[in-house]
Amino acid sequence: MIHTIASIGLASLLLTSGAATAAEPNSARGNPQTTETSETPARRDKPLGVGERMPAFTLFDAEGKPVVLADQLARGPVVVTFYRGSWCPYCVKALGSVEESVAEINKLGATVLALSPETPDQAIDLRERLGLSYELLVDSENRLADRLGLMFTLDDATIEKYRGYGIDVARSNGSQRWQLPIPATFVLDKDGIVRYAWTEEDYTKRAPAKAVLGTLRALGDD
Repeated sequence: MIHTIASIGLASLLLTSGAATAAEPNSARGNPQTTETSETPARRDKPLGVGERMPAFTLFDAEGKPVVLADQLARGPVVVTFYRGSWCPYCVKALGSVEESVAEINKLGATVLALSPETPDQAIDLRERLGLSYELLVDSENRLADRLGLMFTLDDATIEKYRGYGIDVARSNGSQRWQLPIPATFVLDKDGIVRYAWTEEDYTKRAPAKAVLGTLRALGDD
């Protein structure tokens, strides 16, 4: 996991000030919450991994249209990727990198779904700004991230640092909670089984595109 994103804009400020370090996810996690699914499972001790099944979910896109995982899987493999928000320069860079690979991902019969807890307005602005051709879904209150063992609560010191940079995570998420998902990417086969999982507490790193594409090619050979 060595795909470190080059710093841009606010990134240099975050790095030099030491804000939002990889230690953030070790903060106390939030309360369990339900998603648009039939049942609420027991809380996970670690993130979803290879060989496990992605829980069924229905989330809304930026325009308010429901996107059902089962419907996407009926068409082929799905790449599910979590990002922190439009205020995070590493996320912005990573989403742009996904766009560079999305044509090849689609050619391999797969769909990309990018999830964050940000409000629909934030997702619309980000999609238009970056010219993204894939779906940005709203994981309201980090409900799905929580189920997958990805959500964490920022500690008080980090919250104050973020506020000093003009970043209000709770407001961006339309929430009272300062909670985020750790960056994560899952490649699901048509049965919803995780064939590739990349979860990383260091928010400056992202799943290598070659690993995602390699997994999709292997699925095509099965």
